[in-house]
Amino acid sequence: MQCDRCGLQSDVEQAFSTEKHLLRKSKHFCPDCTVKRQTRSFLWDAAILAGLGLLIFALRPSSRVAAIILAANLILLSMIPLVIIHELAHAGVAKLVGVHVFGIVVGIGKTIWSGKFLGMDWVINILPIAGITGVGVRPVPTSGGNCFRLPAGPASHVLMALGFAVLWLILPLSTLGHRFFSSLIIANILLAAVSLFPYKAFTVAGMQGSDGWQLLRVPFLNDSELTKRYAGYYIGEAAQSYAANDSTRQKNGWTKLSQWTPAQVLHAMYWA
Repeated sequence: MQCDRCGLQSDVEQAFSTEKHLLRKSKHFCPDCTVKRQTRSFLWDAAILAGLGLLIFALRPSSRVAAIILAANLILLSMIPLVIIHELAHAGVAKLVGVHVFGIVVGIGKTIWSGKFLGMDWVINILPIAGITGVGVRPVPTSGGNCFRLPAGPASHVLMALGFAVLWLILPLSTLGHRFFSSLIIANILLAAVSLFPYKAFTVAGMQGSDGWQLLRVPFLNDSELTKRYAGYYIGEAAQSYAANDSTRQKNGWTKLSQWTPAQVLHAMYWA
Protein backbone atom coordinates (compact mmCIF):
# COMPACT_ATOMS: atom_id res chain seq x y z
CA MET A 1 0.00 0.00 0.00
CA GLN A 2 1.15 3.56 -0.75
CA CYS A 3 0.47 6.79 1.11
CA ASP A 4 -1.41 9.24 -1.13
CA ARG A 5 0.26 12.20 0.57
CA CYS A 6 3.98 11.40 0.88
CA GLY A 7 4.27 8.31 -1.31
CA LEU A 8 5.55 5.98 1.42
CA GLN A 9 5.01 2.31 0.54
CA SER A 10 4.57 -0.63 2.91
CA ASP A 11 3.19 -4.17 2.90
CA VAL A 12 1.69 -3.58 6.36
CA GLU A 13 -1.74 -2.35 5.29
CA GLN A 14 -2.99 -2.19 8.90
CA ALA A 15 -0.63 0.73 9.54
CA PHE A 16 -2.46 2.96 7.03
CA SER A 17 -5.61 4.95 7.62
CA THR A 18 -8.29 5.10 4.92
CA GLU A 19 -10.30 8.15 3.94
CA LYS A 20 -13.42 7.07 2.08
CA HIS A 21 -15.23 9.28 -0.42
CA LEU A 22 -18.68 8.82 -1.90
CA LEU A 23 -17.86 9.82 -5.49
CA ARG A 24 -14.08 9.53 -5.50
CA LYS A 25 -11.52 6.83 -4.94
CA SER A 26 -10.61 6.19 -1.30
CA LYS A 27 -7.27 7.59 -0.11
CA HIS A 28 -4.73 5.94 2.18
CA PHE A 29 -2.33 7.70 4.53
CA CYS A 30 0.71 6.48 6.48
CA PRO A 31 0.84 6.98 10.28
CA ASP A 32 2.89 10.21 10.08
CA CYS A 33 0.62 11.78 7.46
CA THR A 34 -2.48 10.67 9.37
CA VAL A 35 -1.27 12.39 12.54
CA LYS A 36 -0.40 15.56 10.59
CA ARG A 37 -3.85 15.62 8.99
CA GLN A 38 -5.56 15.08 12.35
CA THR A 39 -3.48 17.86 13.94
CA ARG A 40 -4.15 20.33 11.13
CA SER A 41 -7.87 19.56 11.13
CA PHE A 42 -8.17 20.05 14.89
CA LEU A 43 -6.22 23.33 14.82
CA TRP A 44 -8.41 24.73 12.05
CA ASP A 45 -11.62 23.69 13.82
CA ALA A 46 -10.44 25.16 17.14
CA ALA A 47 -9.29 28.41 15.50
CA ILE A 48 -12.58 28.87 13.62
CA LEU A 49 -14.62 28.14 16.74
CA ALA A 50 -12.58 30.52 18.91
CA GLY A 51 -12.56 33.27 16.26
CA LEU A 52 -16.31 33.00 15.68
CA GLY A 53 -16.95 33.19 19.42
CA LEU A 54 -14.79 36.29 19.86
CA LEU A 55 -16.39 38.01 16.87
CA ILE A 56 -19.95 37.40 18.05
CA PHE A 57 -19.02 38.36 21.62
CA ALA A 58 -17.49 41.65 20.37
CA LEU A 59 -20.58 42.49 18.33
CA ARG A 60 -23.19 41.27 20.82
CA PRO A 61 -21.75 40.42 24.28
CA SER A 62 -25.15 39.33 25.60
CA SER A 63 -25.85 37.03 22.64
CA ARG A 64 -26.86 33.47 23.49
CA VAL A 65 -24.83 32.19 20.52
CA ALA A 66 -21.69 33.82 21.94
CA ALA A 67 -22.36 32.14 25.30
CA ILE A 68 -22.77 28.75 23.60
CA ILE A 69 -19.53 29.13 21.62
CA LEU A 70 -17.70 30.27 24.77
CA ALA A 71 -18.97 27.16 26.55
CA ALA A 72 -17.78 25.01 23.61
CA ASN A 73 -14.27 26.48 23.93
CA LEU A 74 -14.28 25.81 27.66
CA ILE A 75 -15.30 22.21 26.97
CA LEU A 76 -12.39 21.76 24.54
CA LEU A 77 -9.90 23.20 27.03
CA SER A 78 -11.21 21.08 29.90
CA MET A 79 -10.75 17.89 27.88
CA ILE A 80 -6.96 18.19 28.17
CA PRO A 81 -6.72 17.21 31.88
CA LEU A 82 -9.75 14.92 31.57
CA VAL A 83 -8.01 12.77 28.95
CA ILE A 84 -5.03 12.33 31.29
CA ILE A 85 -7.34 11.31 34.15
CA HIS A 86 -9.09 8.86 31.79
CA GLU A 87 -5.80 7.13 30.92
CA LEU A 88 -4.65 7.10 34.55
CA ALA A 89 -7.90 5.35 35.48
CA HIS A 90 -7.20 2.67 32.87
CA ALA A 91 -3.61 2.27 34.06
CA GLY A 92 -4.49 2.22 37.76
CA VAL A 93 -7.16 -0.46 37.42
CA ALA A 94 -4.93 -2.46 35.04
CA LYS A 95 -2.23 -2.64 37.71
CA LEU A 96 -4.76 -3.66 40.36
CA VAL A 97 -5.99 -6.60 38.27
CA GLY A 98 -2.50 -7.78 37.28
CA VAL A 99 -2.26 -6.37 33.75
CA HIS A 100 1.18 -4.94 32.95
CA VAL A 101 1.13 -1.25 31.93
CA PHE A 102 3.94 -0.29 29.56
CA GLY A 103 3.07 3.34 29.05
CA ILE A 104 0.62 6.12 28.27
CA VAL A 105 0.48 8.32 25.18
CA VAL A 106 -1.50 11.55 25.50
CA GLY A 107 -2.40 13.62 22.46
CA ILE A 108 -1.44 13.78 18.81
CA GLY A 109 1.16 15.72 16.84
CA LYS A 110 4.71 16.60 17.84
CA THR A 111 6.02 15.13 21.10
CA ILE A 112 6.79 17.82 23.68
CA TRP A 113 7.82 15.53 26.57
CA SER A 114 8.55 11.88 27.19
CA GLY A 115 9.88 10.13 30.25
CA LYS A 116 9.10 8.06 33.32
CA PHE A 117 6.32 9.01 35.76
CA LEU A 118 4.49 6.85 38.31
CA GLY A 119 6.56 3.88 37.15
CA MET A 120 5.31 4.13 33.55
CA ASP A 121 6.63 5.49 30.27
CA TRP A 122 4.83 8.66 29.21
CA VAL A 123 4.63 10.49 25.89
CA ILE A 124 2.92 13.90 25.89
CA ASN A 125 2.15 15.33 22.46
CA ILE A 126 1.39 18.91 21.55
CA LEU A 127 -2.39 18.42 21.18
CA PRO A 128 -3.59 16.37 24.17
CA ILE A 129 -7.09 15.70 22.82
CA ALA A 130 -6.94 11.89 22.98
CA GLY A 131 -4.94 9.20 24.71
CA ILE A 132 -4.05 5.52 24.75
CA THR A 133 -2.66 3.24 27.44
CA GLY A 134 -0.32 0.45 26.31
CA VAL A 135 -0.85 -2.79 28.19
CA GLY A 136 0.29 -6.39 27.88
CA VAL A 137 -1.17 -9.53 29.44
CA ARG A 138 1.10 -12.31 30.62
CA PRO A 139 0.05 -15.81 29.45
CA VAL A 140 -1.66 -16.62 32.75
CA PRO A 141 -5.39 -16.59 33.66
CA THR A 142 -5.59 -12.82 34.39
CA SER A 143 -7.20 -11.59 31.19
CA GLY A 144 -10.57 -11.46 32.91
CA GLY A 145 -9.31 -8.30 34.61
CA ASN A 146 -9.89 -6.51 31.32
CA CYS A 147 -13.61 -6.48 32.12
CA PHE A 148 -12.71 -4.18 35.04
CA ARG A 149 -9.89 -2.23 33.33
CA LEU A 150 -11.73 -1.23 30.17
CA PRO A 151 -14.69 0.62 31.77
CA ALA A 152 -12.38 2.41 34.25
CA GLY A 153 -11.81 5.36 31.89
CA PRO A 154 -15.48 6.03 31.12
CA ALA A 155 -16.36 5.44 34.79
CA SER A 156 -13.92 8.19 35.81
CA HIS A 157 -15.90 10.65 33.65
CA VAL A 158 -19.22 9.58 35.16
CA LEU A 159 -17.87 10.10 38.68
CA MET A 160 -16.34 13.49 37.81
CA ALA A 161 -19.57 14.59 36.12
CA LEU A 162 -21.49 13.78 39.31
CA GLY A 163 -18.93 15.61 41.46
CA PHE A 164 -18.97 18.71 39.27
CA ALA A 165 -22.77 18.60 39.19
CA VAL A 166 -22.83 18.90 42.98
CA LEU A 167 -20.50 21.93 42.82
CA TRP A 168 -22.60 23.41 40.00
CA LEU A 169 -25.72 23.19 42.15
CA ILE A 170 -24.00 24.83 45.12
CA LEU A 171 -22.57 27.87 43.28
CA PRO A 172 -24.82 30.86 42.44
CA LEU A 173 -25.92 31.20 38.80
CA SER A 174 -24.16 34.54 38.36
CA THR A 175 -20.65 33.27 39.17
CA LEU A 176 -18.01 32.32 36.58
CA GLY A 177 -17.45 29.03 38.42
CA HIS A 178 -21.04 28.00 37.74
CA ARG A 179 -20.47 28.30 33.98
CA PHE A 180 -17.08 26.58 34.25
CA PHE A 181 -18.49 23.58 36.13
CA SER A 182 -21.33 23.26 33.64
CA SER A 183 -18.71 22.97 30.87
CA LEU A 184 -16.85 20.30 32.86
CA ILE A 185 -20.08 18.34 33.32
CA ILE A 186 -20.79 18.42 29.57
CA ALA A 187 -17.17 17.52 28.71
CA ASN A 188 -17.24 14.48 31.00
CA ILE A 189 -20.58 13.29 29.64
CA LEU A 190 -19.29 13.63 26.06
CA LEU A 191 -16.06 11.77 26.81
CA ALA A 192 -17.91 8.97 28.58
CA ALA A 193 -20.35 8.62 25.67
CA VAL A 194 -17.60 8.64 23.02
CA SER A 195 -15.55 6.10 24.99
CA LEU A 196 -18.45 3.70 25.45
CA PHE A 197 -19.74 3.92 21.88
CA PRO A 198 -18.36 0.87 20.00
CA TYR A 199 -16.22 1.98 17.04
CA LYS A 200 -12.70 1.68 15.65
CA ALA A 201 -10.48 4.63 14.76
CA PHE A 202 -6.93 5.28 13.60
CA THR A 203 -4.54 6.18 16.42
CA VAL A 204 -0.76 6.40 16.89
CA ALA A 205 -0.97 2.65 17.55
CA GLY A 206 -2.85 1.91 14.33
CA MET A 207 -6.54 1.01 14.10
CA GLN A 208 -7.84 0.57 17.63
CA GLY A 209 -11.25 -0.06 19.13
CA SER A 210 -12.87 2.28 21.63
CA ASP A 211 -13.48 1.18 25.22
CA GLY A 212 -17.01 0.22 24.21
CA TRP A 213 -15.78 -1.80 21.24
CA GLN A 214 -13.28 -3.67 23.39
CA LEU A 215 -15.84 -4.32 26.13
CA LEU A 216 -17.97 -6.11 23.56
CA ARG A 217 -14.99 -7.91 22.06
CA VAL A 218 -12.68 -8.99 24.90
CA PRO A 219 -15.04 -11.39 26.76
CA PHE A 220 -15.38 -13.48 23.60
CA LEU A 221 -11.74 -13.75 22.49
CA ASN A 222 -10.76 -17.25 21.36
CA ASP A 223 -7.45 -18.98 22.11
CA SER A 224 -5.83 -17.77 18.89
CA GLU A 225 -6.68 -14.12 19.57
CA LEU A 226 -5.54 -14.41 23.18
CA THR A 227 -2.22 -15.81 21.97
CA LYS A 228 -1.69 -12.74 19.81
CA ARG A 229 -2.33 -10.51 22.80
CA TYR A 230 0.05 -12.49 24.96
CA ALA A 231 2.73 -11.81 22.36
CA GLY A 232 2.22 -8.12 23.04
CA TYR A 233 3.49 -8.57 26.56
CA TYR A 234 6.84 -9.85 25.30
CA ILE A 235 7.08 -7.10 22.69
CA GLY A 236 6.80 -4.55 25.48
CA GLU A 237 9.17 -6.47 27.72
CA ALA A 238 11.82 -6.66 25.02
CA ALA A 239 11.48 -2.97 24.12
CA GLN A 240 11.58 -1.73 27.73
CA SER A 241 14.49 -3.98 28.68
CA TYR A 242 16.43 -2.77 25.64
CA ALA A 243 15.91 0.85 26.71
CA ALA A 244 16.95 -0.02 30.29
CA ASN A 245 19.91 -2.12 29.08
CA ASP A 246 18.58 -5.11 31.04
CA SER A 247 20.05 -8.04 29.10
CA THR A 248 18.23 -10.74 31.12
CA ARG A 249 14.73 -9.30 30.56
CA GLN A 250 15.63 -8.48 26.97
CA LYS A 251 16.72 -12.04 26.21
CA ASN A 252 13.61 -13.47 27.86
CA GLY A 253 11.34 -11.14 25.89
CA TRP A 254 12.89 -11.89 22.50
CA THR A 255 13.03 -15.64 23.22
CA LYS A 256 9.33 -15.79 24.01
CA LEU A 257 8.52 -13.50 21.09
CA SER A 258 10.24 -15.86 18.64
CA GLN A 259 7.44 -18.37 19.24
CA TRP A 260 4.97 -16.23 17.26
CA THR A 261 4.66 -15.51 13.55
CA PRO A 262 5.16 -11.97 12.13
CA ALA A 263 1.39 -11.71 11.59
CA GLN A 264 0.75 -12.47 15.26
CA VAL A 265 3.40 -9.98 16.35
CA LEU A 266 1.84 -7.30 14.14
CA HIS A 267 -1.49 -7.60 15.98
CA ALA A 268 0.01 -8.25 19.39
CA MET A 269 -0.07 -4.93 21.22
CA TYR A 270 -3.47 -3.66 22.28
CA TRP A 271 -4.47 -0.42 23.92
CA ALA A 272 -7.23 1.11 26.04
